[in-house]
Amino acid sequence: MDPQSVGRWDVCVSPPLEVAEAKLAPTRTDLTDWLERVGRSCNVDPETRFLLAYGSMGGAFLSSISSLQRLAIEASDESPRFQVLAEKQRIRDAAEVLGLLGNGAPA
Repeated sequence: MDPQSVGRWDVCVSPPLEVAEAKLAPTRTDLTDWLERVGRSCNVDPETRFLLAYGSMGGAFLSSISSLQRLAIEASDESPRFQVLAEKQRIRDAAEVLGLLGNGAPA
């Protein structure tokens, strides 16, 4: 886990390591911050599980994140399959979401 982000998660349980962020109504800034922290942390420990709990939809950006998560689960560990599915779905903000995740992205 990224030592600089340890204190920034709302909930952390272990083992296995799961960290969660809780937002009542996440803003785009909240979501980009969360994606960046997930991306940095994945580079350190790829087995960590990241959760986002929210009270109400955060608009189109959160919908894009949810859609990409669904495709990543469907594609399992097959990065080429994920890429094909993501291209066919034409998910808005997909490039930005995957860019924020960096090496933690499934593609």
